[in-house]
Amino acid sequence: MASTHLWPAGGIIATLFSPFGPAMGARLVRWVRWIFGDEGTPPGQREVVPEVSLDSASVNRIRDAVRDGIQGGQETEGRIAQLTEDVSRQRVQIQHLTAENERLRNEVRTLQASTYTITGTITRHVG
Repeated sequence: MASTHLWPAGGIIATLFSPFGPAMGARLVRWVRWIFGDEGTPPGQREVVPEVSLDSASVNRIRDAVRDGIQGGQETEGRIAQLTEDVSRQRVQIQHLTAENERLRNEVRTLQASTYTITGTITRHVG
């Protein structure tokens, strides 16, 4: 029976059942592979590095996107202090508006109360 299909399972089992922890389990797997190196998939075939090729148009688009991102970051860097100042100024304005709103609400309540207490008589004066 070829051990081609058993290497991953053997590595996992050796790592899990190793009395020396996962690091020693990995060493045990390497040691077993060294002893039985001619069985299973050769290491050169296990690790495949994908090849990626880019044409010049793709490279130019990537370069332009990176440049635009850097320029956008530099433009926003100067605006952070200004935005912080604007937020602080707006917070103060909101506090003033809240205080004015509360004052007007209290004034309306007192006007409503005084409206109900006013009584008067309308008479027609014939002259």
